[in-house]
Amino acid sequence: MRRLRFSGPTWGDPEGANRPKGGAAGRLPPSIGPLERRKRRLAYTFIFPALLVITALYLVPTLVTFVVSFEPAKMDPNIVKVFDPANLRQLSLDNYLRSFQDPVWRKAVGNTIWYVIVVVVLSISFSMVTALVLNQSFKGRGFLRALILIPWAVPPIVNGTTWGLVYHADIGTMNGLLRSLGIIHQDLLWLGHPRLALLAVITATVWRLIPLVTLLILAGLQTIPQEIYESAKVDGANAVQRFWHITVPNVRMVLLTTATLLTVFVTKAFDEIWALTEGGPSYGTTVMNLWTYRQAFDFLRFGYGAALAYILMFLTGIVVVANFIIRRRVEG
Repeated sequence: MRRLRFSGPTWGDPEGANRPKGGAAGRLPPSIGPLERRKRRLAYTFIFPALLVITALYLVPTLVTFVVSFEPAKMDPNIVKVFDPANLRQLSLDNYLRSFQDPVWRKAVGNTIWYVIVVVVLSISFSMVTALVLNQSFKGRGFLRALILIPWAVPPIVNGTTWGLVYHADIGTMNGLLRSLGIIHQDLLWLGHPRLALLAVITATVWRLIPLVTLLILAGLQTIPQEIYESAKVDGANAVQRFWHITVPNVRMVLLTTATLLTVFVTKAFDEIWALTEGGPSYGTTVMNLWTYRQAFDFLRFGYGAALAYILMFLTGIVVVANFIIRRRVEG
């Protein structure tokens, strides 16, 4: 019995436009020509130096420090000695376990958590107010938007040094201002008391981060249609109600992303703290990043310092993953 062949349009393609030409099997795509192969080789040639630099500056040190973190605390980070079979036989979790018994590290973890929470909350709060003001129409708004970027342009080490002069016990601006207002009658040792020193570090960090956070929030505010606010005004909503029911819901993803970025930035803080207090007094401003640095480069405990660095990286990674999960739930 002769088999019938249906050569009409296929389902979902009524005109048969997507059917292969020249038979059911169609034609194979043309092979890559010599000119295309030459272009690809040229592209790989240009990419190779960048890959080589990335490998030398990032991947190799990452591998070396990871191995060193399992070797004795005062292990020489020389790459030849690190991968010496005799040293590789000494790999253990001692450096990681030692962190649980290190009182300064435990204090640094507490300082870091407090430091991050306060800086993130204050930065977002002040920046939200500033962004709301800059989102309004008024004369000189463009100039003010440019002016607010100045603190962000200041290098962190310069920022810390400048605030060190502000908080200086003898010639500092802060004591002079408070004395002139009659709030204090004797100079305060801002950088000589653990609590006051941590407050000084928080102030310096928040002052530098406000411009960046303001720009991020301002970008989110400008995506909100003004018609929504006008409709809310017609319905009798006051400014507070418009803020909580229109502004916040529309910028919540921006706020979540900003909070995550700030958490990562502040967790890595070093410059301002080093310039202001070097972690003192009494380890009152020592954070995880700073204690990691001191273990590796002051005390030359490279193995222990590398372990602390990977613990810090792991904790930062938890924050990033948590942000990803929260974003998926909010968007879903």
